[in-house]
Amino acid sequence: MILQHIWAEVAKLDPRIVSGVVVDELLQAASHAGCDSATCDAIADIFGVLPCLGVRAKLLVEVRQVRSF
Repeated sequence: MILQHIWAEVAKLDPRIVSGVVVDELLQAASHAGCDSATCDAIADIFGVLPCLGVRAKLLVEVRQVRSF
């Protein structure tokens, strides 16, 4: 329910804001919660709702940086 209403509205914001601040905060929250947590699963669902191509590109860049370490 929240995904459909709140995050769909956030996705309508300026793509620079969404791909900057929103993605950074969601990634930070997911990394603090851990991979097998309910919080990380919820954040993964949020990323699925965000249709912005810039968001997905930034997410892939972050994942690649983590994998390279």
